[in-house]
Amino acid sequence: MVDIDLKILLVQLATFLLGLVLLWKIFYKRLTKIMETRSEKIKSDIENAEKFKTEMNELKQKYEKELGSIEVKLQELTRQAIKEGQIIKEEIISTAREEAKQTILQTKEKLGMEKEKTLKEIKDEIINISMSAAEKILKQNLNKETNKKLVEDFITQIETERNTGSKTEKNTGAEKK
Repeated sequence: MVDIDLKILLVQLATFLLGLVLLWKIFYKRLTKIMETRSEKIKSDIENAEKFKTEMNELKQKYEKELGSIEVKLQELTRQAIKEGQIIKEEIISTAREEAKQTILQTKEKLGMEKEKTLKEIKDEIINISMSAAEKILKQNLNKETNKKLVEDFITQIETERNTGSKTEKNTGAEKK
């Protein structure tokens, strides 16, 4: 069997205890101190990370609120721009209608003046032709045949002048185009 030598056992036990005391005095205190420092650093890092995470969440919420308010402002500005565009559109249309009315009134006025001028010219021409016809009638003998011939000549002269006048108007109208 195995013999146990008491001396060796005591020496080994004393060496073990001495080694344990030395380890305790030299290394364990340092090791414990290092472990505590490391534990405190880890705790501090975790607290800082938590604090940073909280700050980031607060910033995120703040930016989300700002983004929401910016979107609301953007929508409001868009609505306002559309409203202003509609107002400008209505003003432009109103101005265009007013200008069109003015142009129509001016054109009607010019046409009225041209009509009056033309009627006056026709009236003057009719008076001249009537005077000329009356003059011819007075110069001629007043018999039936002469009167009939004078009336026919007068009608022919009016038709000729009318045809000449309408050709002149067509030519002037074609030149204007």
